[in-house]
Amino acid sequence: MRAAAPRLAGVPQSSARATLWLLLIPLQVGVGYALAEGSVYALLAVAATVAAMVVLLYPRQALLVGLAVIPFTDVAVKGVPIGEVLVTGAVFGLFMHFLAGDDRLRLDRPPAWLAFGFALMLYLLLISTIYNGALDGEGLRRFGHLAVGAMLAWVLAARVVQPASAANALLVGMLISGLIGLAELPLGSHLVGDASYRARLTGLFGDPNVAGFYIVTLGTASLGFVAKRQTRLLIGGALLVLMVATLSRTALIAAILIVIWVAASQRGRVWLPIFALVISGLLAFQLAQHVKETGPFQDRGDSDWFRRAVYHETLKRMEASPVFGEGAAPHRVLVQGGRIFPHNSYLAAVIEGGVFWLLAWLALLVSAVWKLAHARPRNLLLEGGLIGLFIVAINLGEVLFELPTFVLIGLALAYLSTHSRSTSEVSPLASSRPGGAPPALAHQAPASR
Repeated sequence: MRAAAPRLAGVPQSSARATLWLLLIPLQVGVGYALAEGSVYALLAVAATVAAMVVLLYPRQALLVGLAVIPFTDVAVKGVPIGEVLVTGAVFGLFMHFLAGDDRLRLDRPPAWLAFGFALMLYLLLISTIYNGALDGEGLRRFGHLAVGAMLAWVLAARVVQPASAANALLVGMLISGLIGLAELPLGSHLVGDASYRARLTGLFGDPNVAGFYIVTLGTASLGFVAKRQTRLLIGGALLVLMVATLSRTALIAAILIVIWVAASQRGRVWLPIFALVISGLLAFQLAQHVKETGPFQDRGDSDWFRRAVYHETLKRMEASPVFGEGAAPHRVLVQGGRIFPHNSYLAAVIEGGVFWLLAWLALLVSAVWKLAHARPRNLLLEGGLIGLFIVAINLGEVLFELPTFVLIGLALAYLSTHSRSTSEVSPLASSRPGGAPPALAHQAPASR
């Protein structure tokens, strides 16, 4: 029998064939030109066309691959991480399926406040950008990055892929990136990442602080969707080793806060997690003064002095235009004759879009945490991943508007859309009723009262 032609889900067979033929035409032209001229650009065009065909035919699989390589932040194409490139292609492929009327996607409808929050965020940044006359190439690239992040959060919230599958893809990517960095440590040098961090794990994350950010936020949240206790403990232990190997003090403080948040929430102590969040924030803010001469951090004096200099310059820059900011694009501050990104995501956000832009974004994040805290059953590890984000953002400049943050929002909304219908995707130890016992598994009888 003749094999059936590949088909776009939900699209008539004739339309699918027409789409494939339209894609094959530039592919054939590109192959012919590449063979005749040996042009690098022609080969790139062929690769791009093939990638487009794969994304259109297998959008869900492409999205999972994109999620898996998000942690490979040190692998970039012209300065853009390869994970963002693949996520962009997958998201646009999925939206083409929506436009084609793919009735097999069976999407949940994300809440209206999510779309409203994204629209308000982009609108406020657009006002800042136009006010400052900064709608140039860099500004447009920034808007593209934010639009991709928003669409990624939306498709995850709509459950285009199951949250557990998305979490597994993220964990695979983090483990690969981290284990490569861990294998480099005995060598005393880095084959990938920043060679200046000889005694700290970098891996494909490229930077130990970025590694700590990904592991403590995405790693913790993803563990909340691992149902088997032994698997969760094994992966959680591996992530803990990787995080400690980064020697990122901010990530360690965030991890301690997450432990307190989970333990106190399981026992119904409402105010203790909030109190722990405030204390952890103060510790992270005063990081250099507290631990710069302690244990493995005793050689961080110069680094901490530089961090304080960056903070003071960032504060001056923020105070110059706190209402409207300076327009779209990550901004750098001048320190010691060089330009560097701010080491505080909150101040960096005010510099870019103004205080109202920051407040609008924080309102969206806090809303997600608030609704998770009132879900039944609660996914405490997913909550912990979002809570850790607020601490890490104190000492890293690119946190609040990066892909991990959009992924966390998407996973949170995906969980909220189904928590009343099913608990099979969440470990009973990762979720609980405040002051009560963990929910029974589907194959177990409910505990007697």
